[in-house]
Amino acid sequence: MKGKLNTLYINELQKAFAENTRAIIKARGISQNKLGEMLGISKFSISDKLNNNATLKEVCRVADALKVSPFDLMKQTTQNEDKPTE
Repeated sequence: MKGKLNTLYINELQKAFAENTRAIIKARGISQNKLGEMLGISKFSISDKLNNNATLKEVCRVADALKVSPFDLMKQTTQNEDKPTE
């Protein structure tokens, strides 16, 4: 069961990364296309990172481009604050 629980945490962290990144770029008036330009990748690559599994290195690159901590992008919001259950 431990593997299943770890997968749930990974999914929650990915969801938090996507939600927090989208909230920051929206608040700053930055499009996904512009974020892609800032990172030197296409908007489709950004969309893939937000909708699938971004690596820790990619999370750090996004955080650096947005001038925030990687922890700010990974922290759980009130929307996804509950711990995953089995």
